[in-house]
Amino acid sequence: MIIKLKEVLTPRFPFRAVLMLLLILSLSTVSAAAENRIGINTEIYSSFFSLNGLDGDWNYLLSGQSGLSFKNKSRDVRGEVSLELTEALIPSLAGEAIVLPTLKKLYIRSSFGDVQLSMGKTRASWGAGFVFNAGDIIFGSDSISFDAAAVDPRAETSWLTAVEIPLGDFSFAEIIALPGDGALSDASAGGRISIEAGVFNIQAGYLYRNQLFAGLGEEGQRAFFCLEGIAPFNWHLSASASTFLDRWDAEKVKESSLISGGAFYDHLIGEYGDVNLSWRLEFLLRPLGEWAVVTDMSDAEESEYGLYLYPALSLTPPGRLSYSLSSIVSPVDVSAFTTLAVSWNIFEELILLGFTSVQTSDLQVDGVSAVIGLRYSY
Repeated sequence: MIIKLKEVLTPRFPFRAVLMLLLILSLSTVSAAAENRIGINTEIYSSFFSLNGLDGDWNYLLSGQSGLSFKNKSRDVRGEVSLELTEALIPSLAGEAIVLPTLKKLYIRSSFGDVQLSMGKTRASWGAGFVFNAGDIIFGSDSISFDAAAVDPRAETSWLTAVEIPLGDFSFAEIIALPGDGALSDASAGGRISIEAGVFNIQAGYLYRNQLFAGLGEEGQRAFFCLEGIAPFNWHLSASASTFLDRWDAEKVKESSLISGGAFYDHLIGEYGDVNLSWRLEFLLRPLGEWAVVTDMSDAEESEYGLYLYPALSLTPPGRLSYSLSSIVSPVDVSAFTTLAVSWNIFEELILLGFTSVQTSDLQVDGVSAVIGLRYSY
């Protein structure tokens, strides 16, 4: 198992910055009858890391990112514009670094009687799971390439239109369409049903996925089933499989089969119940994945082992400090990527963050990183 300690930014065209800022300014003039909120989140990190264990060469990286969001909510309509600002190198500018925006969300969600319509760039959350979710057949939550320290490690979005039709209390059917490169024949479409049955939630869905519009996955017809419960703790179990676009193929269904599941719970402990202890355990199972160690596995195949685990534990005592410990574990090749995180809420808007991550295999340290950062919201 390989976890990348750095990411390469993808250059984007700078003229989008002007268009997005103008859009936000225009939206900020809407009627005060609705609840309007503008927020800016800024994160700056100093990172120290070695890709070859404690005795390797150490590197230092100073990085940062910022997000700008505008949310508008009334009784019947909700809208959001969200930009993520990053720094990138543009070859045409002789390596000069400039700040470029990425459009993360731009959508309107409105109710027409009991029917709800969503249009724009957003996320449709199918299935269940925090990091591993076999039911996420739209965006794909079956890789180990995610930021476990993020508030939402699975946050990919795409342009889509979705319609929710109620089927009773807390039950509904959803129809979704996602455009391709422009031609109608390139579009993807599907639907799901979500039913509340006592303490259980049952989901089932199908997607005709024509192009790689977002996230991970390949073209094909995909289907999933998900079961959730709340006793004796919160738990979920999902399964999915796919076949080719133009035909049913039993071998393809077997090869693509995924099963994920997990459980989580919050415990209030201490004399006054003011200490929050939370735990989470999730797994991703590929029945026909690799169950023996592959020594020449490429980056493209790095997440093809048969089983992955994600245990996590967090502790929030009274005060402004909180602690968490999480790991991505591959039992097949006995490797893990473990992160210890500490956050200190210095002020209401300012949080000091600290992360220490260790990459291990065969009980040997392969990579180490230490990060100190600030998160400021205003």
